[in-house]
Amino acid sequence: MQLKSLGLSVCLRMISEIDSLHEYPETKSVLLRKRCPFFNEEELLQIIDISLSSPPVDSTSVIDSSFGADHYLQGHLLTGLEIHGFQKIRDSRFVRGTTVLEDLRCEFIVGAFASSAESNSSGNDTELGGSYPSAVARALEVNESKSLPGDKLLEPVTTVVVNRIATLLLVPTTRLQKDTHLAELSMESMLADEFRSDIFRAFKVDMLFVLLTDRSTEVKTVSGYIGKELLEGR
Repeated sequence: MQLKSLGLSVCLRMISEIDSLHEYPETKSVLLRKRCPFFNEEELLQIIDISLSSPPVDSTSVIDSSFGADHYLQGHLLTGLEIHGFQKIRDSRFVRGTTVLEDLRCEFIVGAFASSAESNSSGNDTELGGSYPSAVARALEVNESKSLPGDKLLEPVTTVVVNRIATLLLVPTTRLQKDTHLAELSMESMLADEFRSDIFRAFKVDMLFVLLTDRSTEVKTVSGYIGKELLEGR
């Protein structure tokens, strides 16, 4: 039997005692509310130790030609996939897109996640009418101006924006008004990046990162920007 030195990639979740989470406790508290699991520094070192201590793999062993040699299957260590956290958030009626659950490689996990739902009615704001949420699509068709969004368009856009922010931070929508500043919600770079992805999923609009992190930006500023982009792309 011939043994070869093979690499092992390790997929880690967030580390709680170092780097940005250590420097921004507000971000950490938001992620904890979202049931996002962390590693501490000691757990990280244990995982690295396990990775380096793995027994040698027979590189000539073949399980199935459709998957490849055994060492390809054992070449990746996935950590921190905590589906129970997503379930608790969903059961609290906070519904949002999750990149993990949108990945085709997680097909079996997605099936288990869907079957554990309390009901098929989620109340999600992303029911699509064409490429956009249905209420936004209808308002877009009747907007009088070709470049400026009117109130009939801004209202459903704002509803989606508020729901997305509330779900991101796990706070009631009643805490959010049109003139609420994003800075009041601790919308620092990590959360702004996640919110930007949420907006793109809902509207296919690429929000400006600097706009989301500007201390003067209000909820209505975001809605107005999205409304203009939707009209330009129509």
